[in-house]
Amino acid sequence: MKRLVQIVLLMMLATSLLAMSADAQIPIKFGLKGGINSATVTGDDAEGYESRSGIVGGVFTRLSLGGPIGIQAELLLASKGAKVTFIDEATSLPVDKTLKADYFEVPVLLRYSFKGQGPAGLNLYGGPVFAFGRLSKTEISTLVLGLDVGGDLDNYNEKSTDLGLALGIGVDLSLARSVVVLEVRYTVGLQDMWEDVVVADLPGDLNSLTLYADETTGKAFKMKNSALSFTVGFMF
Repeated sequence: MKRLVQIVLLMMLATSLLAMSADAQIPIKFGLKGGINSATVTGDDAEGYESRSGIVGGVFTRLSLGGPIGIQAELLLASKGAKVTFIDEATSLPVDKTLKADYFEVPVLLRYSFKGQGPAGLNLYGGPVFAFGRLSKTEISTLVLGLDVGGDLDNYNEKSTDLGLALGIGVDLSLARSVVVLEVRYTVGLQDMWEDVVVADLPGDLNSLTLYADETTGKAFKMKNSALSFTVGFMF
């Protein structure tokens, strides 16, 4: 139900923008984009975590505010997370732990364009990124007698929403009927990924779950998302 409400709100926003464009003759363009994320986590409890690669892609729209200034709003599916290797105290074996955190993201970015004499144009971007959790799991993997043993565990205390700040640079390459958009963007999380838990409410068996919180105090681990994105898009 919550996902349905979010989709309806996004559709209402898109409809409003189209109405504004039709009534006020405001230049508006649409496009598709896709690429890769080099994602990791930062914070007091993120020591040892390294980046993992994932996908990012979706749709975007540009709204001109006059002159070189405009707004670029997007609806993306973004794979984030991180990975770490540690030694299991019980078995003394190395264990690979991969945090998988996928989001529906809605960046709303202020755009400043530098128009050149040729077919290429430079753009600078910046603004908030609103995110809604789609998937949150942790993959555990280790080698036992040469066999890969492990699997995916559900994360117990993930937050359903996230908030970030994106800064980026892009190049528009004008073709006959469309524009190729090349972008590099860094998105940093502004809030921790995990929420506190009530220790008394924890399941008796956490073997099928991953807890990103202190089992004694219930305090959530301090970890934030971050990602460096490289995308290619087509604008019509």
